[in-house]
Amino acid sequence: MHVIELCAICDRSNCGAIVIVSRLGSDKKRFDSETASIEMICPACQKPFELSITEMERVHVSDDQLQTGFFGGRKTARAGSTAASSS
Repeated sequence: MHVIELCAICDRSNCGAIVIVSRLGSDKKRFDSETASIEMICPACQKPFELSITEMERVHVSDDQLQTGFFGGRKTARAGSTAASSS
């Protein structure tokens, strides 16, 4: 089964994981109202990154991906949300 979730792509050059925002605990994300962005700790590489809320996308994710909290990598992330959701 697939559901639609709000996702962000980790901007670390050696990571690029697609992070499922709802799966991050409150200790791993923080909204910055001044910049309209979310600061997150990527569950794949454990490094912080920041992304504007306008750059996030809604993506179809599987149950397995929901359990992990992220999926993909640099090549998948660059392919866009449609290709990323089919992996």
